[in-house]
Amino acid sequence: MYNLNAGRLRNKVTFMHYVDSVDDYGRDVQVLEEFKTVWAEVRPMRGFEYLEYYREKNKVQTKVTCRYFSEVNEDMVVRFNEKLHEITAIIDVENLHSVLEIMVQERVGEDKNGGDSSIQP
Repeated sequence: MYNLNAGRLRNKVTFMHYVDSVDDYGRDVQVLEEFKTVWAEVRPMRGFEYLEYYREKNKVQTKVTCRYFSEVNEDMVVRFNEKLHEITAIIDVENLHSVLEIMVQERVGEDKNGGDSSIQP
């Protein structure tokens, strides 16, 4: 059984999802909306761990570990340190529905709305 050390969940991350909206000109657009904020451990993957999961990728991967919640999916975006990260994989550790390991990579360039990938306060 996997034991989650709650003391390691020291980073606040926000899961965001796209919702349909109408802009000022009456066009249908998708905008990012906050979904859920949780405490998590965020750490870059390195060495063997990186190669094992993502042999074909050349971008830096980060692992977000948090308590399980069923609503998360790969279409969501994770905001951490005011930067957006795309979800590349979701792992239910040992299929116990208690801990999630979510692999993410930082967005580079523009998001779907043509805006910057970082969030401005």
